Amino acid sequence: MQKLAINIPGGYNIQPPAGVPSAGNVTSNAFPAIVTLLFGAAILLALFFLIFAGIQWMTSGGDKQKISAAREKIIFAIVGLLVVLLAYLVITFVMNFFGITFDTSFNIQ
Repeated sequence: MQKLAINIPGGYNIQPPAGVPSAGNVTSNAFPAIVTLLFGAAILLALFFLIFAGIQWMTSGGDKQKISAAREKIIFAIVGLLVVLLAYLVITFVMNFFGITFDTSFNIQ
């Protein structure tokens, strides 16, 4: 995007109002940083639940209800992890399809 102006037929240009950037790229690092943080938090949360459910399973003492509760938590944690990874793949595919790039360096300005 070179200019934020409209080119109309006949060679006429409509210039942007004063105070609106007219050249260069207007970028913000806040959105990619937030998305990266949310993906990281979701992955850490799923891993926490996997570890927690594994500890619950080991300390169940053979109680069928505790084992089934721990098994459900493990299944939900794995499904959650797969959903997060699938969301990441879909977002990456869409961004590559449309040529969008994110700078995830966390240099929010």
